[in-house]
Amino acid sequence: LWTYGVRLQSLTLRHTNSRNLIKNSLKNLDMETPNFNWDSTDFFEKLTLSNKFAHALNFRFCRVSGLEGFQDAISDFKSRVPFVAASDISQGVLYTDNSPHTERVKTVFIAFPHAINDMKAREVAMDKIRELFRQFMSRLILEKTLLEEHCIYLDDRIALTEIDRYTFSGMAAAYFQLKVSTYTDLRFNPDEWQE
Repeated sequence: LWTYGVRLQSLTLRHTNSRNLIKNSLKNLDMETPNFNWDSTDFFEKLTLSNKFAHALNFRFCRVSGLEGFQDAISDFKSRVPFVAASDISQGVLYTDNSPHTERVKTVFIAFPHAINDMKAREVAMDKIRELFRQFMSRLILEKTLLEEHCIYLDDRIALTEIDRYTFSGMAAAYFQLKVSTYTDLRFNPDEWQE
């Protein structure tokens, strides 16, 4: 009975922490605005800082603008530390059908240094990237339901794409992309137009 109570208390605490994480990433959300947005960059920064595995391996977090920004970040981290980089730009499309919404693809990169030309070390680094991705996804499952309460929907399929070993010498890297759908108000408003 005691173990069950501790487990239930732990789950309740985790659920409360998830609510706070989502609430913080939605803090600028105004229900009166015609578009909703989720600050995924802020969300993944908080995940990186609060994850024990990332903390133990000394992962840093940075914001980048696309693949070019990620390449710059690899150059900037001269101390060769592992890092998570969330892109602040996204590809998007607007659907104008019966339920208008905007679909955006957000990208997050993960990099882990290893000895140059050491394939065994690279595989160990990739395993660490895969584990961090797994832990991020386990947390994201909790957040998904909370986001849906705010009309923000994440695609169920999130793939981790590993970047070829010849792209960044001495740095194992991968990225994943989240497809995020948010409500968009397309009702015509004459106040937005000059006559």
